[in-house]
Amino acid sequence: MFGLGKAVQKAKALLDKDGLHDVALPVAQERWGYKRLSAAGNQCLAAIAAYGLVTVSGAGDNRQVRVAERARRIIKDAPDRSDCLRDAALSPSLHKELWDKYESEGELPSRENLRKYLLWNRPSGTFNEDAVDKFIDNFTSSLSLAEIGPNRNNGLDLEPRGGSTSNTVQIGDFVQWTSQGIEQFTDPRRVTGIPDDGEWAFVEDSQAGVPMSELTVVDPLKSDRHEQRQPPVNPLHNPPSKVEATGKLGMVNERITLNEGAVDLTMPQKLGRDSAQDFQEWVDDLPNRANRRAGGANRSVPLPSGGTLHLISYPGSDKWQIRSYDFSWFAGAQLMMATVHAVPNGWESIEFDAPEDAVQFVESKPRPSVVPASAM
Repeated sequence: MFGLGKAVQKAKALLDKDGLHDVALPVAQERWGYKRLSAAGNQCLAAIAAYGLVTVSGAGDNRQVRVAERARRIIKDAPDRSDCLRDAALSPSLHKELWDKYESEGELPSRENLRKYLLWNRPSGTFNEDAVDKFIDNFTSSLSLAEIGPNRNNGLDLEPRGGSTSNTVQIGDFVQWTSQGIEQFTDPRRVTGIPDDGEWAFVEDSQAGVPMSELTVVDPLKSDRHEQRQPPVNPLHNPPSKVEATGKLGMVNERITLNEGAVDLTMPQKLGRDSAQDFQEWVDDLPNRANRRAGGANRSVPLPSGGTLHLISYPGSDKWQIRSYDFSWFAGAQLMMATVHAVPNGWESIEFDAPEDAVQFVESKPRPSVVPASAM
């Protein structure tokens, strides 16, 4: 889940290229800078849909995504833009729950008191300590953007009314990196990857990521740099080639640095379609395997009403959290299937003492008879 400002920017990326037309899920995920049918891309879709900025139809990998009228009115600065922003900010069920609780006071409690409430006193389920701060950031920034409460800042995470957001950086774009007013690249460089957090980008010929907030999409053929005098080439500079760096012809390295150390992946530079699909499935399951190796656990349990509930227990915790659940229904004579994720329903940080408690919780919620906007 992320804040409303980022969700509006993602919706704008879709609106700029596809208008209000239906877009195949894999294409929409690429528009947002994610790999096709990736877990991160599904989570992004769930977050945008939670704010009511897109609608979703169909099931599974065949889902179609469309920019909602609410998002169009926000992006195009319609007369009711403020109302649309407010409705969007309070669309996630947990956002509305908290605002309903504190609305009579006209403002939220201090961050410390809100954090304490979510960790210890929330009647319908407390938060995991690792997730609570990120949620509070997203919640308060969304209210601020929508001018809900006394602390208003309509420019937070989004340009002011009448303005337009900068071009959304996507994989394959040529970009210029400007830091402290100085252009860092002699020539524009192509974006080769974007991590799941969306805050960094990997570009050609650079080992480390660069901040997304400092990148500008440019046309490499119209760059002013081509008209400037170029500095001489250092004849003594002889960096290792990609082949030498990977140690094998046709292979490339990918790296992410975690608190515990670096994770390196060596893979073929080019993959066929079937291999790419197999690789995607393998990558999507990596977090589960890493969680189990670290002492965590994953469990799938059947629901009495039909379907399967998917749970996770993180290392060092004896609590269970909901990731998603699968369900099915009939559309006429055709059996349809879909997955409901925890994020758009505000369940991702709720902890349960036992899997049976999570089953009882999900069974208490209304089961949709058709695919809802939050089923993804």
